[in-house]
Amino acid sequence: MQDFDNRGERPLGGRFGKHFGGHMGGRCGMAGEGRPGGMGHGNVYRFMVPVVAVSLMKLGKAHGYQIAQEAAKLAVTETQMDTAGVYRVLRRMEAMGFVHSEWDTDGPGPAKRVYMMSEEGMMQMERLMLKLRGISNELKSLLDTYDGLLEKS
Repeated sequence: MQDFDNRGERPLGGRFGKHFGGHMGGRCGMAGEGRPGGMGHGNVYRFMVPVVAVSLMKLGKAHGYQIAQEAAKLAVTETQMDTAGVYRVLRRMEAMGFVHSEWDTDGPGPAKRVYMMSEEGMMQMERLMLKLRGISNELKSLLDTYDGLLEKS
């Protein structure tokens, strides 16, 4: 079964330890260029995959622009999420079977693509969120250790 990140134990790709890749520099687990299902190197640092997926889950069924607006509210870093990046993530998630889309021709103006999470995407989100909770706990432990060292000095 393909994973959101296409790398099993590396939910966000990247270069920071077992959860973020495992090497300094080079390609990460989500580098999309040349990798089927890859999610793009810059997405790692903005956590675009989980942010876009949670935004879509919250909205239920939405146009890409609506998803991008919601994702901007949920962004977890200082880096602003660009709308084009959100569309790239949506397309890749659709290619992996985690998102479905259809054309909305009912409204005024040109047809718009409407996205929704697939059943497979929902199952993958459960797995990804478990991994993110583990990373969160590890980061908390690191920060607690650091804070303890500061108190000793």
